[in-house]
Amino acid sequence: MTVLSNIATYVSLLVIFGVSDPGEKHTGPSDLPIFRYVSLSVVGVGSLFSLLFHVFTKERENPQFSVQQCVINEASDMIEKPHLTWKDWFSQPQFYMVALLYMSTRLYVNLSQVYMPMYIEDTLGLHKTKIATIPLVIFVSGFLSSFIVKFMRKLFGIKWTYFLGSMLALSSCIWIFVGEGESYGNYQLYGVAVLIGVAGSTLLIISLAFTSDLIANSTTSGAFVFGSMSFVDKLANGVAVVIIQQIYPC
Repeated sequence: MTVLSNIATYVSLLVIFGVSDPGEKHTGPSDLPIFRYVSLSVVGVGSLFSLLFHVFTKERENPQFSVQQCVINEASDMIEKPHLTWKDWFSQPQFYMVALLYMSTRLYVNLSQVYMPMYIEDTLGLHKTKIATIPLVIFVSGFLSSFIVKFMRKLFGIKWTYFLGSMLALSSCIWIFVGEGESYGNYQLYGVAVLIGVAGSTLLIISLAFTSDLIANSTTSGAFVFGSMSFVDKLANGVAVVIIQQIYPC
């Protein structure tokens, strides 16, 4: 649903840019109402559906699954594999390895989203409609590729699938580094967008699978693990943006 909401946002932005002044190539103060209306629409629709979810969604207890059965199943799981508390994770080397993996994935996905509009307008000097079409291609290709990641994992395994996603991500970075000319801005950039979308979707799905496999039966501390991954991800992205802005200010 997150991907679909992002696609809807960029589609609406593309439509509004299409009916606005076609003679104005770059975004400026005159485009402020466009971004305001899109932002208010996104917040309004999101708030409406969030309200509808909380009002009309009712939680039901499963009569075939009692509390006693939960206790029995949990006890049997503890026999197979010990449960880890939130303190125990700090002594697990795999906890730091998966955190580094998830952080690297989020750095690639988030930074490509943040700097793509500025890359399109400031570096390539393309028309402002491209700041909607290129991210739209990224999200659509990522959404479509998410359906085949499951089969890739069964076919190649989780590690080789992540390696394949990493190679696609590296290929997109190399293409951006060497890309130049009118052909690159008008046509090849869409190929770069497809690579970024497929690579980002593959890496993100597999990194979440790594996290779930890491938690295994330690579901009581699963929230701490996912929270730690998210904290490291946000911290690393903030530091990366500060460093990039110091080296190449936008």
